[in-house]
Amino acid sequence: MAMDFFERQEMARVNSRKIVLLFLLALPCVIAAVYVVSVAVYALGWAFFAFWRSVFVEIHSTSAGTAYFISLWQPTLFLWVAGGTLAVVFGGSLYKLKQLAPGGQVVALLLGGERLNPETKKLDELRLLHVVEEMSVASGTPAPDIYILRREFGLNAFVAGHTVSDMVVCVTEGCLKNLTRDELQGVIAHEYSHIFNGDMRLNMTLMGLVHGLLCITLLSYWLMSRTYRESDRDIGGEPEVRTGVEVFVDLVILVVGFLVAFIGWNGAFFGRIIKGAVSRQREFLADAAAVQFTRYPEGLANVLKKVKKSSEGSIIHSPRAEEASHIFFCNGVEDDRIWLTATHPPLEERIERIQTMMGESFVPEPKPLIPSLFPSEGESMADRPGEGSFTTRLFAPKDGATESMASAAIDAKDALANVGMPVGRHLIYVADLMEALAEQVRRATREPGGATALIYVLLLSPIESVREAQLRLLKSRLSSEASLKISALLSVVRDLNELIKIPLVALAFPALRRLSLPEYTAFMENTAALIAADRQVDLFEFALQKMLRRHLEPKFKPVQKPDVRYSVLNELAALCSTLLSALAHAGQDTSKEAQAAFERGAKLLKKDGADFKFVALSDCTFNALEAALDGLAGAAFPLKKLFLGACAQTVAADGRIRPREAELLRAIADSLDCPMPPFLFADLCKTK
Repeated sequence: MAMDFFERQEMARVNSRKIVLLFLLALPCVIAAVYVVSVAVYALGWAFFAFWRSVFVEIHSTSAGTAYFISLWQPTLFLWVAGGTLAVVFGGSLYKLKQLAPGGQVVALLLGGERLNPETKKLDELRLLHVVEEMSVASGTPAPDIYILRREFGLNAFVAGHTVSDMVVCVTEGCLKNLTRDELQGVIAHEYSHIFNGDMRLNMTLMGLVHGLLCITLLSYWLMSRTYRESDRDIGGEPEVRTGVEVFVDLVILVVGFLVAFIGWNGAFFGRIIKGAVSRQREFLADAAAVQFTRYPEGLANVLKKVKKSSEGSIIHSPRAEEASHIFFCNGVEDDRIWLTATHPPLEERIERIQTMMGESFVPEPKPLIPSLFPSEGESMADRPGEGSFTTRLFAPKDGATESMASAAIDAKDALANVGMPVGRHLIYVADLMEALAEQVRRATREPGGATALIYVLLLSPIESVREAQLRLLKSRLSSEASLKISALLSVVRDLNELIKIPLVALAFPALRRLSLPEYTAFMENTAALIAADRQVDLFEFALQKMLRRHLEPKFKPVQKPDVRYSVLNELAALCSTLLSALAHAGQDTSKEAQAAFERGAKLLKKDGADFKFVALSDCTFNALEAALDGLAGAAFPLKKLFLGACAQTVAADGRIRPREAELLRAIADSLDCPMPPFLFADLCKTK
């Protein structure tokens, strides 16, 4: 039986413990290798000095002769070797983990990545930008920063980061130049699948720990680079004369370097075994999830065929490629024929598995690249096999028709079915949505000034008197240029329905991360002022603000990564009660109806024996709600699954789910690190 998002995240946590165990098992082997080399050097040194002692000392002495051989077991030497090796390995791992703490951007820069300019005019870069934006909105994740590995012509890509808040997507220039849109979409879908499978954070941990095992190899490179090198001189200049001492020092350094390289090879070998043990099978899972996401196995299979036929293959030439070999789409280092140390399965096996997916017995050969920003020439996403087509209505209904935008009652199980598991219809929905979105709005999401103005507009109240007060507040705080951007966007955005708010916020994150610290501080203060302007508790506005803080703060100041602190629901009863009560109040007109909605949601949680109490609206303050969301973020994923199911039952207690309620549920799920794709109830977009 296939695992859902929550089970896969828990499995990733288990695998992180597996990494630590394998790392600890590798340490004795590395220590043993260092000891063997050390005792060999010690024994040779002892024999050398014993020989000369016998020649120059004992010939004139009556003392007993010196033994030329020593015991292979030297406890004192072993302790020094073990201590030194552990210090190097653990020091290297801790250094790398600290270096990677800011997120995926560090990995992209280490490999020579260059951030994609979202205002680019190049067609191949725009194609990549559009594909990543669609994937992000369709999966319910914030749009990441995009990096390109220039002058890397192998077909490869990776996603890196601890969470969706600090992740980046990186592709080689070869992917941009040689892949069609369908093929590029298959690669990006594969990388996004690593996020939903829990692989992304796992890979960052793996990269940090294994670096300690590679440190000895890096030390050998450093040692051998210290040998004497003839300095640069003018043409025709006299060459420098090397003395005998310099030649001798070079030989000593080279010998020591080769010995350290031998030890380092041992550590690197075990490092690759650890990476291979964790990552190989997960590549198959990511392939399968990518096919489910795009519903187009040909795209992914054709990329792998191109890798197989290309002279460059998927090789990454960066000197840091070995450190990140396990995070690539395909093998980024030399072809490793040893199964035990291979970080990726064979291409033939991956292609064969993809060809048999989705009922496909044959995948056609890859077509040449067509420079187009659309799925393929003359084709839309909806024309693909197995997918219907529909038109998204972006604009809010007029003449009091808002109440008709509702769906039938939903079950908690159905509401959570696609958490972390987007499928083809989500991608089609978003492709239509992006195509219908005004170009002015799309441009605004890609530059900091436009993105901040867009968020301000999304937070403006539909009540005219409150909206005017909010606009006056902004005018008093912002420059005239910023006020003009708000006015220009207001007429375009104000008529969009509630279903477009979360996607627009998701698209704006890369631009918002480019704000300076003072700009970010002012931006968050302004959003808080806009939310407080109507003097009412609006749960959707609060959740939107929480999303902004959660995905932006890691960029501007150190933020502690949420760890699992709660594994029993009883510990979270008060927090769950507060948030469920706020949801019930937001979706119901009377206190009696709100309590009934609360009871319906709490019923799902009471199966665990916890005690939940309905909280009055006056006690559902922003501080209480923030404490509830922060506490629930530290819950184990099975508890998050239960709680989100209870939220869905509460929201649908009146037999329908309005667009604002649907997006509110998505915002709460995002705060709990559970990306929820857009709701695709057809009735949500119908009017009377």
